[in-house]
Amino acid sequence: MRLRDLSQEVVELGPRGALFRASWELRTRARAAAGRPLGSCSQVEETEDSAADPWTTRLPLADPVSVAGALRDCVGPEAISRLQTAADGALAGRILCFDGWYADYGRPIDWSLNPVSGERWPSRVVASRVLRDQKRAGDVKLTWEIGRFPHAYYLARAAAFGPGRAPEYATGLTTQIVDFALRNPEGYGVHWASGQ
Repeated sequence: MRLRDLSQEVVELGPRGALFRASWELRTRARAAAGRPLGSCSQVEETEDSAADPWTTRLPLADPVSVAGALRDCVGPEAISRLQTAADGALAGRILCFDGWYADYGRPIDWSLNPVSGERWPSRVVASRVLRDQKRAGDVKLTWEIGRFPHAYYLARAAAFGPGRAPEYATGLTTQIVDFALRNPEGYGVHWASGQ
């Protein structure tokens, strides 16, 4: 790594983030040199106090409620109200699409629906062939939008600004993610037709 790149990384990550990154690189390289498997990102090394100190506490990020508290004076009540409206709509299947307009995907969400034409993409067709139905179903981006879960951000932000409703938002989003996974089996349907 060149010195210029290293200094840019320190500037972007800050001292604490740069130390975390350096520690991560050293541990990863030490494990590789010892011939031990690197594991996946979701695997966390077990230590004696791992239950008392989960890896998330070592991230250079504040908890969402603290961030919302710090920003509350900068975010007006109208913006928080719009945020809550978007989050409540998302629970009911009305999704703010492309940050510009609401589309109703139904409740429960119909993951194969084109909300403008009302047509559905076939869900049991192999992904490599499903786009052949575009003339009937319409613009695929309108269906892909729900699969990108743009509403997850609204639900998370609304939960941070309204912690009393956080469990409701978390349950709603979790239910939608599980439903998406069940209704879009790997390799079938429009959501597997592109890596986007």
